[in-house]
Amino acid sequence: MIRKPRRAASAVMAALALAAVLGTAAPAQTPPRNQAEYDAMVKKQREEFFKKIGVTAAQKSKIDAIQKKYEPSLEKINKKYEPRAKALQQQMAALQKKMMELQQEYGNEMRPVAQKMDKELEAVLTPAQRAKVKELQKQQQP
Repeated sequence: MIRKPRRAASAVMAALALAAVLGTAAPAQTPPRNQAEYDAMVKKQREEFFKKIGVTAAQKSKIDAIQKKYEPSLEKINKKYEPRAKALQQQMAALQKKMMELQQEYGNEMRPVAQKMDKELEAVLTPAQRAKVKELQKQQQP
């Protein structure tokens, strides 16, 4: 879902925010559960960003006016793309589920064959070599 704050960010503010995000490590946050939480989060981040760069009250007023000027255009673009974005998100979720099912099916079929092959390969090795293989496998595990 494309979230849209009540006051859509202008291109300049988006660029400044992006620069701020790229320049600082943000602490992990839980995602907002609804539009009100999202709006509050955006407002808080905006105020923190303004404080970091020293935006004055006069500048805030000008920024607000610019954002208000562009808000209808940005909302129109959001409304245009939101249905397609939602549809793609639903398709991705369905594909992720299918991929997990495929991986499970693959593993169920591959596992017994690989285990049988491993037993035959181990039979070729000497006991010392088998011990060395086990030692090397342990070293490779994280």
